[in-house]
Amino acid sequence: MASIVENTFDLTDRVILVTGAAGLIGSHFCELLARAHARVVAVDLDRHRIDQLTQKMQENDLPIVGFQMDITDPNSIQAGVQKIEHELGGLDVLIHCAAMDPKFDREHKDTHSATFEDFPLDAWKNAMDVNLTGAFLCVQQAAKLMLKQGHGNIILFSSIYGMVAPDQRVYESGSFKPPYYSVSKAGILGLTRYIASYYAGKN
Repeated sequence: MASIVENTFDLTDRVILVTGAAGLIGSHFCELLARAHARVVAVDLDRHRIDQLTQKMQENDLPIVGFQMDITDPNSIQAGVQKIEHELGGLDVLIHCAAMDPKFDREHKDTHSATFEDFPLDAWKNAMDVNLTGAFLCVQQAAKLMLKQGHGNIILFSSIYGMVAPDQRVYESGSFKPPYYSVSKAGILGLTRYIASYYAGKN
């Protein structure tokens, strides 16, 4: 896989910010982007896991910078983007992977067994803050820098469940795909369409 990426894509000196970088999808993106010679900036709320990822990649001579970022906190995002501008000279790409999904988040697995009728409001609000508002805030800050420098690319991740409802029959007895996942992923589709139209013609 590494040789295919290296021989197909050349991202030399492109500065690429990956949110949710310590997660399953984000960590794979970081490695593949680095193998394509990008300057990867990996951020995640989990400081320990982002440090582990950074160390592992650096031991394999893959270029990466990693630090903690809270995508629900505008000040944390702003500070991170400013750090990228000052230390790396700009931002070419935002790849927003960060999201809550109880399938991967052990600390949120309890929501996998909550029925819709009894789904806790706090869990709903927390997930929407991370999955949807977090994307909105990250795009806001990245776009400011991209407009300033005159170019940029923004990639957001939705899900098939943002387009169709999950079939709850495929889950183990007593488990459910939580309602926030489909709703927030549908919101990501709407946000993506909005920012694509809003920034049309601005490179």
